[in-house]
Order: sequence, then structure tokens, then C-alpha cells
Amino acid sequence: ALLSEHADVAVLTEVEPRKGLHLQALSESRICALVPEGHPWAQKPKGVQIKELDQVIMVLREPSSITRRTFDEACVQAKVNPRVLLELDSREAVTEAVAAELGGGV
Repeated sequence: ALLSEHADVAVLTEVEPRKGLHLQALSESRICALVPEGHPWAQKPKGVQIKELDQVIMVLREPSSITRRTFDEACVQAKVNPRVLLELDSREAVTEAVAAELGGGV
């Protein structure tokens, strides 16, 4: 739509550079750890560091989601290997699985 001039601006979460388009980041996303309410990490005033997720049982989005790809990249950089119990297709499903104490999430 941009290249054919049907739209003036597009807001996207992830895009590859393309000739004829100028990309400008508007903000950076944060990925947050999600644990059940009674979990000890829920009381940590400064939150959880990614290193703490090594070997932790996790409930995550499917590998094609932006959230999952970003999390996987961060894990590789931090040399962290979470144990993925479930891969779900929505944030809501991950939230429900974490609330049911199936594992941590992001």
C-alpha cells in the first residue's frame, strides 16, 4: 500500500529493509516474564533476569511469533536454555497456562 501510494504511513512490528521505503523505529518492545501470582518471583522488586530462566519450565508462543523469536534470540545471547513445555498460538492462551501453573511465560 505504501509503494502504490494507497497509504501514507504503516506501523509494523517487524519488517525487512526494502528499496523505496524508509524505516523509522518508534519504540523498542520489552518482554516481561510471566509467573503465577503466588510464585516467589512475583515478589522480586527488580524483576527476573534472563539468566534465571535457564532450565525453567516455560509455556511460550509458537516459534513464528515475534514475541517468541525475540525471546529465543535473547536466550541465545544470554546462553539460557528454558525447558519449553507448551507452545501456544496466543498471548491469552499463554496467560491462562501460566495462571494454571503449567510453567513460566513471556
